[in-house]
Amino acid sequence: MNRTQEQNDDHESEESMDQYTNEVPTLVKVQDSLYGNERGAQVKELEGQLIANKFEMETLRKGNREMEGLLAEKVNEVNKVEKRNQELQERIIELES
Repeated sequence: MNRTQEQNDDHESEESMDQYTNEVPTLVKVQDSLYGNERGAQVKELEGQLIANKFEMETLRKGNREMEGLLAEKVNEVNKVEKRNQELQERIIELES
């Protein structure tokens, strides 16, 4: 999956989470009127869980982006070391000739 697709997926997930988060207060009111406070309390608990999950998802995404950056740096470093090793090997062969 390419970077643009990941960003689109992230954006769609965020929009979905925002939509649900925004709908929850309305659902709580409906639940309270239909089923009383017990059902409303359950919905409020789920609302809290949804908000916590949203925060966790955002935190994980941030960590993922940081890890991708570190990985890119390490790949670049490995490529430089491999290139330098190749140059040194060629120099050794040249000196041995």
